[in-house]
Amino acid sequence: MYKVIIVDDDELIRKGLERVIRWERMGFVVNGTFQSGMDALEYVKSHPVDVILTDIRMPQMSGLDLIEAAKGYRRDVKAVIISGYGEFELVKQALVLKAEDYLLKPLGQEEVEAVFLKLKQSLDRERQVSSEEDKSSWKREKERRYLKEWKAVEALRKEMIVHLENGRIIQNDRQMKELDQILSSCKGEDTAQFYSHIITRLVEYFDLDHDGTLYWFAGSGKQEWDQQMDGEQQPERLKEQFWQDMDSIQKSLRNHSDHMRNLLTGKAKSMIEAEYGDESLSLASVANRLNISYGYLSTIFTKAEGHSFKAHLVMVRMEKARLLLLSRKYRIYEIAQMTGYKNPRYFTDAFKKYYHCSPADYIARFRGKEEM
Repeated sequence: MYKVIIVDDDELIRKGLERVIRWERMGFVVNGTFQSGMDALEYVKSHPVDVILTDIRMPQMSGLDLIEAAKGYRRDVKAVIISGYGEFELVKQALVLKAEDYLLKPLGQEEVEAVFLKLKQSLDRERQVSSEEDKSSWKREKERRYLKEWKAVEALRKEMIVHLENGRIIQNDRQMKELDQILSSCKGEDTAQFYSHIITRLVEYFDLDHDGTLYWFAGSGKQEWDQQMDGEQQPERLKEQFWQDMDSIQKSLRNHSDHMRNLLTGKAKSMIEAEYGDESLSLASVANRLNISYGYLSTIFTKAEGHSFKAHLVMVRMEKARLLLLSRKYRIYEIAQMTGYKNPRYFTDAFKKYYHCSPADYIARFRGKEEM
């Protein structure tokens, strides 16, 4: 609920606004009503206030003076002013002071609620942005404090990937000694976060959430670790849970190695099909985007398809080029560019090698068949 105070020297208006407007339904709560701007300002000095709803003309301290003074104590406080007809010069001054909106007397319930519903949306957006900035600031500070540890954990995780890609069982003792050394100065919460980072990324990398296996550090377990562990047992319990997850990952990879190879190969083929016209498309660029090593992609692609990545790329480009030639809509140099060959001569050489004739000869043969 956003906190509102009502300031007006007219008691009937104050009470009417407090009682008639459906504040809670709109997401607001009235924390106080004040007869004078001076009293309202004293309240603002020592209490959190989100919105000031104030009359613009009041004795001692006007609504304009109240808004300006209140923002000196609470920079983000919002203001909605109440004015009478003929007070538009004062309204303009209020808007210069960043008042959110204004209401004209006599006040109607629908009019007041419409203004505050609009204000609620604005406050919600600001709160969301502020929350995201706070989270981002916290994350940056944490990353700054543990930058060295993050880098070491990342290097270790990449080493694990290479071992797992090549079917090698990770040596628990050696890996754990490295992790113990990296995490020796970290708090329990941060240790859990590092373990979670490794397990979550491995599960995502190898697409292992398809088989129903539960990974404690990649699920709800990591959120409940502090409720399940106590005192001196925490580091050992965390370590034990981490290696249970690692064992589950290795078991899943052994049981679903064909699935993983086919999945990654399928993704690579889809990229070729969609981007064959990109001259820079290569085994290395696709492997990088799939977050796997160049050598691993080369191995699994050849095993799954019976030919290399490069051969598949050439095959797709040549088939697309053949269809473009037969459409008779493009010149040869245009087709070369459309199929990933910047130099038309390279395209002609590749076409000739694949189809055992030049693009021009291929078209001539096709025309001959049409005329028969």
